[in-house]
Amino acid sequence: MNTDDGVSPCYTLPILDLPSVQDLPDARVFIIVRSGKNDYIFARIVVDSVELCEDEIGNTLGHLLNVDIATSFRVMRSCTEVNASEYKTELFKGNSTGLSRITSATADLLDKHIRATTHRLIKHFTEREFSRINPPISRCCASQADKVLRREIALHFPISELWGSQSVQNPIAHLALEYLKRNPNFVLGGNITDVIARLEGTQLIVDETATPFASKQENKPFAGHVNTALPDVDLSLVPVNPAEIKIRRFVARRRSIPIDEMLQKTAAAEKRHQEMLKDIAAQLLKNGHNVFQSESIDMAVKSDAGLHVYELKSIDGTNAVSQIAKGLFQLLYYSDALKECGISVVEKGLIVESNLTEDMSNAFSRIVGNAGVCLYLYNSKRQWPERVSLRLGSVITSENTVANSHNLMLWCGGAVECGDSTEGAL
Repeated sequence: MNTDDGVSPCYTLPILDLPSVQDLPDARVFIIVRSGKNDYIFARIVVDSVELCEDEIGNTLGHLLNVDIATSFRVMRSCTEVNASEYKTELFKGNSTGLSRITSATADLLDKHIRATTHRLIKHFTEREFSRINPPISRCCASQADKVLRREIALHFPISELWGSQSVQNPIAHLALEYLKRNPNFVLGGNITDVIARLEGTQLIVDETATPFASKQENKPFAGHVNTALPDVDLSLVPVNPAEIKIRRFVARRRSIPIDEMLQKTAAAEKRHQEMLKDIAAQLLKNGHNVFQSESIDMAVKSDAGLHVYELKSIDGTNAVSQIAKGLFQLLYYSDALKECGISVVEKGLIVESNLTEDMSNAFSRIVGNAGVCLYLYNSKRQWPERVSLRLGSVITSENTVANSHNLMLWCGGAVECGDSTEGAL
């Protein structure tokens, strides 16, 4: 909330005992700022999932709210801006600071207030507005372009600084539309007709029936509902800061996410996953490499050759096959989305813990190698640079980045472990 941007992808709540945590996913959460004697609507977010944060020895630090950027927005930059009075609310005079339940009627009044105050002006966006839009990718496929632009704008603009039009009342979608008209080549092939149509139909407040942090409906139609929509891939790669990686585990999440059930992690696996990411990212940064991640992609490294995408998996003897299968599918799915947006993926790497038998290592490296994926083994008991090593699958060829010295093993300083599956590899 102290940044000079829009809505955040996640919010930290230093609350150890979060009330009704299972009710928060899919809920509307309104962030209200109390400044002096007045309250102001600061942001409206929809929660994707809630995680419990811990330190390295297991002490609870609080909770993390992961946000659905597509349906969330920041209302204003600060309480001192000139239009702040437009978002003043009298609804919470009796409430103390902290997290409180509100009724659906109160949430609807807040939504109505925000919608009524949204600017609809006959005005052009300035060069300053356009210069602040810097999508994480230079070109995008038509099916993803509107989502990427709306997400980018929501992350960097409060709606009080923007304006809509009579045809596109959502100020975020309006700016995305105007940007697209100025930059039609952002869409691969230049066919922006469908993208424009989706932006013109995008509402600011997408779902008034979403549950506020209030009265959760017990009969909400989750059971038996089949969502056939393909899951979105977050392509907004941001730098990784190992110091900010917290050990965390999911305690509640939306059940409406199509791929969610398949990719669920146990508490122990999530904790181990964060430990691995923090350790590997720190080593890469120490060796001078830039490390990125998104809400979908575990880790990515940019080189002169292109983008290297990695998925991390903690495994044990009982779930090795399922974890390898999940990681392989994720890598292929994310890489396909990146390639659809014109981004060159030069390496796909699956990083797993090295508690595998020799036979399992050989078999898995051969199998994932057949799909063009490199299998890396991570062993925290080893010292760097031997902590990460590479198992070469049978289809690794001279065209693969392993052969031209662009790979995670060499960036970390690890060594190649040659098993039976490496015969004829190079």
